[in-house]
Amino acid sequence: MNGKQFWLGILGCSLLFGAGCGIKNPGVTNLVSSHPANAEGAQEKKNYILGEFVAVSGTDYLAAPVYIDYSGKWRTEALLSASDEYSGTKGAKGGGALVNNYVFVNQKDLSSRKLLPNNKSVILEEKQYGEDIRKPEPQVKENAVAKPKNIKSVLYRVVNADTNNDKTVDGKDKKTIAIADADGSNYQELVPGMERILKVHNPTKDQQVVFYQTGGDFFVASINISSRSAQVKKLQSIAE
Repeated sequence: MNGKQFWLGILGCSLLFGAGCGIKNPGVTNLVSSHPANAEGAQEKKNYILGEFVAVSGTDYLAAPVYIDYSGKWRTEALLSASDEYSGTKGAKGGGALVNNYVFVNQKDLSSRKLLPNNKSVILEEKQYGEDIRKPEPQVKENAVAKPKNIKSVLYRVVNADTNNDKTVDGKDKKTIAIADADGSNYQELVPGMERILKVHNPTKDQQVVFYQTGGDFFVASINISSRSAQVKKLQSIAE
């Protein structure tokens, strides 16, 4: 064995050892092996894993996030690239991982469904809308919004593709606001193509107003939760 072969052997052992020492997530279930949504050009396959199931208030369903089991440098790169310009969150609900999908399971008949048809997208954030079937609790903080006890609809902020050609699907790409039933059914896109979200305002429990920028233009979108519709208008130019 010559010197070059020796060092190649040492390098191969080091890579195997590093892969075995990757960060793992306890209490999750492996799903299928696939290319990661955040590194579509990568040849190495990654495992999609299932997070903790949580009851969806007002329904018979439990929901769990689907995300990629990043280890070592993969996980580090994922966390660094996950931030959204407006919210600063890293994954839906700030869970510390890029959420690619949700799985919903009916506790009565054990049927299941996925929110999205595949795991190529990234879900940056979500907001629940519904009815409070109990007496509203006193608000501790000024302008605080109580979470609904009977969830009807959920707004999702989703990235569907690598729109800035940096080989990564994350919060730096164009975002879409979509809506679905609390049980993950009837998914519908409302406002696509948002490059940079400037402000999100919730004037009523049935409306969300989003100010955003795409290219050099600024827009405002008013989303009606009940009718599941959106009105988008371009703001007057700020150029001189």
